Amino acid sequence: GVIGMTQLLLSTTLSKEQTEYAETVYSSAETLLHIINDILDFSKIEAGKLELESIEFRLRDLAEDTAEMFAQVAHAKRLEILAYVALDLPRVVVGDPTRLRQVITNLVGNALKFTAKGSVCIKITRANDVAAPGAGMIPIRVEVEDTGIGIAKEAQGRLFKSFTQLDGSYTRQYGGTGLGLAICKQLVEMMHGVLQVESEPGQGSNFQFVLALAPGRPETDTYPWAETMAALRGKRVVLAVRDPACRQLLAAILAELHVTAHTVENGEQALALCCEERQAGRSFDGVLAEAEMEGLDGWSLARELKQQEEGKIPVALMLTAVDQRESVGEWGTDLGEYLLPKPIKLERLIRVLAKMFGLAVGTDEESRQASISWGEGEDTLPPLTILVAEDNPVNQRLAVRMLEKKGHTVRVANNGKEAVAAFERESFDLILMDIQMPEMDGFAATGLIRSLEKNHGGHMPIIALTAHAIQGYKEQCLAAGMDDYCVKPIQAKNLFQTMAEVLQKQRG
Repeated sequence: GVIGMTQLLLSTTLSKEQTEYAETVYSSAETLLHIINDILDFSKIEAGKLELESIEFRLRDLAEDTAEMFAQVAHAKRLEILAYVALDLPRVVVGDPTRLRQVITNLVGNALKFTAKGSVCIKITRANDVAAPGAGMIPIRVEVEDTGIGIAKEAQGRLFKSFTQLDGSYTRQYGGTGLGLAICKQLVEMMHGVLQVESEPGQGSNFQFVLALAPGRPETDTYPWAETMAALRGKRVVLAVRDPACRQLLAAILAELHVTAHTVENGEQALALCCEERQAGRSFDGVLAEAEMEGLDGWSLARELKQQEEGKIPVALMLTAVDQRESVGEWGTDLGEYLLPKPIKLERLIRVLAKMFGLAVGTDEESRQASISWGEGEDTLPPLTILVAEDNPVNQRLAVRMLEKKGHTVRVANNGKEAVAAFERESFDLILMDIQMPEMDGFAATGLIRSLEKNHGGHMPIIALTAHAIQGYKEQCLAAGMDDYCVKPIQAKNLFQTMAEVLQKQRG
């Protein structure tokens, strides 16, 4: 309950000093949770009790969601974070998304920890220099690259050993157990890859590995924005981005969309380039610029171009949540439809480019599919009546407050038996079901509810609440008839996103 209650506390009106204290409690609790989970995972790997899944998942969603998860941490340090997944890869692959996400998350967390200036980039590409490992398998390279402090050659051999850090000063300055990379190494090896590092002191680091993954079923490989992507072909834009690594990756993304990017690193250069084009009797189709740049920032660049080019060159501004809060009130009325949140996601980029160029934004099917991923979960849910089956009083209070703050009506059951009785007695839109409860656990309660539905019809959406430390519950939850699951400690964003996805599937 510590993490959840601290989240609720941070959502209330606090003084600056109180906010700092609460954020420190939250950060410390998160750190402790990660340490505990690392130790438990390491123990399972050592005991040979960790099994891998083999299911379909989307590489792009995994990479972009990971970047978005770390966005607040990165942007608070004035760092850029970006995920790039090559378009020549299958949209859906088969493997263990949970463990792949765990490795990437650990590598990104480390990269952010040891980077004070610049960027952290996730790159997933086809490993063309590696022979295909078998019929139908695709060698896929996963990289996490940073501009951090770097690692000396002689120290790199110790990186992947258990409970080892480079020296005591790193532990004092950056924290951690030294277990994370050891777990990553073993997980990658379980997936038949090899985790490697390339680094020099002061030059940043690149951690990478190659996995052989099978493509998903053919029907999953159709990209929902194909028509809009085709309409972007041949467009020319100015791309103004400060960080060299992000500038290069964004240019590569645009190139894959067949959009030519003329790259610059600040607003003055972008303005000069547009002026040169005008004098030559030509014009760019648009400008993509960061809102925050030294000298002529993105907002001022947009204003200058509006005057000089008579509004002929549309401008899209890439901005963080902090930039948006600070600046949109001043400038956003004229440019609201061309604001592009960081970290950049491909579908958001395509949508904004299409609007800039005056193109139709997808077919009905494209828009329908995109709307699922565009929703922010908690903000797209209508008021619901929700049954929370949970025996722990602290967790009960946490769930009730979290849900009620978003306008939902909540009923509480102390165990599975009470949950089944409440289901028979009242009408609910959704059930949040804890797994481990006295008298009747969540599995048994869900089984009874599904049996009752066979007699009376209907399907009640049920989301399991389970501890992250107990792996293998996902399959058990789905087999028991649950629709999805959320790991404890419950994070508000994850919970509401899961609720939105489950209800979206229910609506079909």
